[in-house]
Amino acid sequence: MSDVARRAGVSRSTVSFALHGSNSVGLSEATVRRVWAAAEELGFRPNRQARNLRLQRAGQLALHVTLETAENSFAMSLLPALLQAAEAEGFYMLTFTGPNQAQDQFDELLHSGSVDAFIFTDSTIDDPRAKFLAGRKFPFVCYGRLSPDLPQCWVDMDNDAATTLLVDHFLDNGAQTVAFISPAHSAYWDKERAASFDRRMRQRAHKPIAMSLRNTATDIHKALDQLVHRPEPLALIVSSRSLATALLMAIRSRDLIVGTDIAVGVYDAPAIPWMDDPALTTVSVDSKTGAAALLSRCLTEIRTGSGEQPGEYLSPQLHVGISR
Repeated sequence: MSDVARRAGVSRSTVSFALHGSNSVGLSEATVRRVWAAAEELGFRPNRQARNLRLQRAGQLALHVTLETAENSFAMSLLPALLQAAEAEGFYMLTFTGPNQAQDQFDELLHSGSVDAFIFTDSTIDDPRAKFLAGRKFPFVCYGRLSPDLPQCWVDMDNDAATTLLVDHFLDNGAQTVAFISPAHSAYWDKERAASFDRRMRQRAHKPIAMSLRNTATDIHKALDQLVHRPEPLALIVSSRSLATALLMAIRSRDLIVGTDIAVGVYDAPAIPWMDDPALTTVSVDSKTGAAALLSRCLTEIRTGSGEQPGEYLSPQLHVGISR
């Protein structure tokens, strides 16, 4: 380490902080790059095991992946970014599968001492995993809101900001009718988005039109029957990706063109860009931003173990697709 410090022109402590991924001392990006360049030139590799022993950590995080995670496009897009972010902070990532109620798996990992914290990217308001870990006072963080009686160890997209982006985009681009479509069985985010849609449309002096639909051909075609006769251009803001897919199929079956006859906006970008055909206008949190926020909160919980900080809302970005 002394050789690296001399080559980079910094102190040994600066080398240690830079190589171990600690941002707590406020090192500049240029300094960190210089230290890593010197380490690579000299063939030096930091001893991760020694660092973990010094910090009394396992140096490993546990990522729980459920069937719901696999079906959630944004949750899937987070995984590679999360792995990279963990590696940059000197942590390995252990991935395991099973249902939300798989408490035996959590208990086994917890008692093995092999992980420092748990991460899950598809949480529900009353998530049983969060309840289990909170009861054990073990660090965790999740993507998605938790009920007030649980530790607020979460990050989540700001649904109000996301909906405002979509409404303003379509109205600013000349839409005369904008409708909000949500599933009949709404989750908290659907309700938040519907409320934000109503507020923003009224602020913009437009009549809000909101519909809750079952994901059936009958419901969807009835909704389109009501909407296609309204003043054009017409734009649909759809809270559910599966519902958006069904709507696109119904629109095509009427020989209407998405983007020309009807604009469609959705929440959360697909895990793979070509999954949307045509490319839809979306609002989503950048996967690297989401992963960085998750890991930052995870490290805070590992250090403090308090679970007392509030959750964090993440600002979304608008991505204009063909269906503008």
